[in-house]
Amino acid sequence: MNVEGLDIELRDQTERFRKIEAESETLRAAPNGAYLVVRADGVKASKRHLKDVMENRKFTDAISRAVVTCGVLWRSWAPNGAPPYLCGAVQFGDEVSFVIGPGPNHFERRLLKMTTTLASTLSAAATAAFAQRTAGGHPEIVAFDGRPLVLGGSAAVHDYIRCRWLCAIRLVINKILRIRRVLSEQEQYGSDKLFDSIERTNAHLVRAGLANEVPKACADFRLHAPGDSGNFRSTAISARLCGPHEFGAQLPGLRL
Repeated sequence: MNVEGLDIELRDQTERFRKIEAESETLRAAPNGAYLVVRADGVKASKRHLKDVMENRKFTDAISRAVVTCGVLWRSWAPNGAPPYLCGAVQFGDEVSFVIGPGPNHFERRLLKMTTTLASTLSAAATAAFAQRTAGGHPEIVAFDGRPLVLGGSAAVHDYIRCRWLCAIRLVINKILRIRRVLSEQEQYGSDKLFDSIERTNAHLVRAGLANEVPKACADFRLHAPGDSGNFRSTAISARLCGPHEFGAQLPGLRL
């Protein structure tokens, strides 16, 4: 794909959702009829488990199983006959964005309640799934923080997921260039902010003949969406750069 224009798209969408996040922090509850996304980010997890390796399947598979556990729990909490609260989730490394439907729920759509419940449940489930101990013999805690974004309609949800997907690909490209010693951290994070540009870093990747390493490094890009049983089923999200329409076709299981 011609990557021209992706930097502008990502810049504009990042600013758009940064404003939405700030506005959402002032709300007590999400309005009925509006989709809500709760983004859970691993606390210091990427630095410990993902930064210096192309992939860490033990860690990201544990997060994937934890997301499925969250889906089971939230489904069990819904009153009989009520539609599921969680429409699905997308996972990029140690970042998980949960999509909550626009209808009423037993949390009364309170943002603080839903955000803290999801972040704490994911933290507990991921810690149990990872099952790794520290040098001192204690269980390693896999902790997540959470932030809510009231997004409105389904089109905004797709825009948000694409924005986070582009951010994740940008991170992966930079990681490959750093690990393979094509660019130093000083070159990436210097005054010209090369790290921020998908277009320029992708050009370095292609020139170095490393584009074929991207799929392996993005093996943890996953969509978790309800299957026939109602429980989450996990499928891969491609890391091949594409336009918005083609990207949206990867999310058929996300029932919005």
